[in-house]
Amino acid sequence: MPPSRSRRIDPRLAIPAAALILLALAAVAAITLARRGRDQEPPRAGAFAPPSAARPVVALDVQQARDGTLTLGGPGGSQSATPPSTAAVFVLRPATAADAAPGDWLMVAGIANEVLNFTIRQVVIVPAALQPTADAEGVPRVSDGLAGHEANRDPRERPLLAGRVERTDGQSLTIAARSGITTLDVGAGSPVQRLTAGTLADIREGDRIAYLPPQPGAGAGDARALLVLPSAR
Repeated sequence: MPPSRSRRIDPRLAIPAAALILLALAAVAAITLARRGRDQEPPRAGAFAPPSAARPVVALDVQQARDGTLTLGGPGGSQSATPPSTAAVFVLRPATAADAAPGDWLMVAGIANEVLNFTIRQVVIVPAALQPTADAEGVPRVSDGLAGHEANRDPRERPLLAGRVERTDGQSLTIAARSGITTLDVGAGSPVQRLTAGTLADIREGDRIAYLPPQPGAGAGDARALLVLPSAR
């Protein structure tokens, strides 16, 4: 039997082999760390969606107003309703920034899009005399929870900013909002309205009304308060 021969590894070959092993281990480690990094990434934010109202509003067009009875039109067709004489009525009147005074409230309504920009549609002055109460979001609300935007035709419109008026300076209004002191420059062409106390007699054909049903399915005849958006808006 021929004598066995022992093989010696050339050190010049051993170094590259070790380097290849180290490179392979480093690659595995890099892949593992990359996977862990992806696992630890925070989830992507979903599309922005404004919160839905706690009490869905009903907005209808006034087709006729006669002797306290309203003929109203909406998605479900026409209906007649006789609101109770005890119902509070709030009418939106055209206004300017100069109509606001310290102590009044301001509510800015509009549409928020997916990239958190805003389209302002309405600026409402809520006089202190109406004794509004700020809700959990700082939005001033009058009787039965009305804020002043509910009669608008676009259901996507929501309060974007609200606060109590601290100072007025021409077209600039400084308000104490929930997020802090904010100054708004209200231009001459801005859609400003002032919420005023009215009566059922102020409702005219062509107007638009809104109310918050006291219970699901309740009609305008059961409304405790009505918001009126005159047709001349």
